Amino acid sequence: MLADKEIGSTMNNSLVYLRVDVDKRGDLASKYRVRGYPSTCLLEPSGKRIALVPGYVGKKEFKLLLAYAKGKHYKTTGLREFLKKAGVDVG
Repeated sequence: MLADKEIGSTMNNSLVYLRVDVDKRGDLASKYRVRGYPSTCLLEPSGKRIALVPGYVGKKEFKLLLAYAKGKHYKTTGLREFLKKAGVDVG
C-alpha cells in the first residue's frame, strides 16, 4: 500500500511511518495495547495513541485513517464517527 503514489505522497509529506517487529520490540506492543497483527496504530508526535485499528486495512480505509490523523479530526471526533460520516460500514 505504501507503494501507492497517493498514499506514499501523503505519508512522505505529512506523517512518519514506522514498521515495528513486535518480536523484537514487545514493549511497544504492550505500551499501545496491540493484541493482534497486523495492526495500524496512529500516534500524536508526543507518542499519545490516537487510534488502534486491528487487522488488514484496505486502501480506501487507510486513506481515511491518514486524513483523520493529518486533519487532527481526533481532537473533536472519534474514529468510528469519522468513518461512518465517510460512508464506511464500521459494524
